[in-house]
Amino acid sequence: MGPSRTAFSSRRSYILYIGLSVTLATCLATLLGFTVLTFTDISALTPYTGELGRLIGIVSDTHDNLEAVREFAPELNEFGVDVLLHAGDYIAPFTLPELARVECEEFIGVFGNNDGERDFLREKAEELGFEIVGEVFTGEVLGLKVAMVHGVHEEVVEAFAASGEYDLVVYGHTHEPDVRKVGDTLVVNPGEACGYVTGERSVAVLDPDKLEVEIIKF
Repeated sequence: MGPSRTAFSSRRSYILYIGLSVTLATCLATLLGFTVLTFTDISALTPYTGELGRLIGIVSDTHDNLEAVREFAPELNEFGVDVLLHAGDYIAPFTLPELARVECEEFIGVFGNNDGERDFLREKAEELGFEIVGEVFTGEVLGLKVAMVHGVHEEVVEAFAASGEYDLVVYGHTHEPDVRKVGDTLVVNPGEACGYVTGERSVAVLDPDKLEVEIIKF
């Protein structure tokens, strides 16, 4: 398992810290008689791209549990995830607007074996600016080569992992968290967001620069 929540601090905390520091420094300089040049808009500062980096949220098996989505969305927002990956089993289209509570720049999902209303899910996803690509996603996410499937067929997950072509393989379906390395490939199952099977709800946050992941139970 990856580092503590402290290591995954939200960029919002960074901006707040900078804002307070600028304010205090301005007051002190004024008292000492210095000429002070100030920013009128803190958002004009160059975004921090160092250790606090960009983050990926990983979710699977929400299974229409809107209460669970409303609980984990603030958790992921606290981390400040930039991309949300969903490994399938949303079930009904009305779950997707709830997933929009996660304040990410990009949503990429695949279908699970219980996603019967696929046309309606695609339609709702398009309305929300989400991308549900089908049963398999392969592509680049924040600099990582990623493969994502729901994971109905374990051998498919293992084949992606063993191929050596991907930095990250994401899957769901088992409702059990799984974080492991296969060669240089990181394999992640965030567990079930719904909590219906195991009684435990979980999602994951990944630092793509360090390939470190934290399973978050809520």
